[in-house]
Amino acid sequence: MSQPLTFYRIQLMDTRSSTLIFWSILAITSIFSLVISFMFESTNMIMVTTMPVIIFIAITSFVSVKGMFPFTIHLGVTRKQYVIHYSIFLVLFTLGLALINQLFNFLINVIVDFFHAEQIQFLYLTHFLEMPAYSLNDIIIDWMLFLLFGFVNFFLASLLYRYGKIAVYCVIALCVLIFLIPDVQHSLFKWIQGLVESSAYPLFIFVPICFVFALLSYVTLKRSAV
Repeated sequence: MSQPLTFYRIQLMDTRSSTLIFWSILAITSIFSLVISFMFESTNMIMVTTMPVIIFIAITSFVSVKGMFPFTIHLGVTRKQYVIHYSIFLVLFTLGLALINQLFNFLINVIVDFFHAEQIQFLYLTHFLEMPAYSLNDIIIDWMLFLLFGFVNFFLASLLYRYGKIAVYCVIALCVLIFLIPDVQHSLFKWIQGLVESSAYPLFIFVPICFVFALLSYVTLKRSAV
């Protein structure tokens, strides 16, 4: 078996059980919430599945480096190859999660419509971006967000692996301090507003940002000991 296929197979095996557990928990929680809503019809409920998936991706990409990086290096994979292969894996993995999330929402919607549960509402990010609520739009938006959080945490995990917790805390604290500056907040808001108004799929801007974080991850890991 070729080296890339071996790498992807190992990564898939490493994330398979956690992915199954995550979707099982999300399904059980959603069904329990639906039952509660059916029992108490006066209770309004808003369901959002994108945020739990984002948290899952952030955790998965963060813990993967510590366990898989030294293992794959000992198998003969170079640090550059590791970053490239893991970046491709993240792209495919997050796309798969975006498709599953859309299918999951569709099935929950079928159940809600079957029982005519008008008190249950689904919240999609297309509402905030004022985009048509098509399935393709929802998949693309989810995918871009999943990608961003995946690559950001890939970089943070690389920092943790090489420099320890202090480096991660310093980067996070610096980002928080920068975004607390009113001028930065105003400029960021204007930039996002202009991006939304000028592009059909504004979140595609995350693609080059993800590339930058992948490059930073390589710079961090290229001299890391294993």
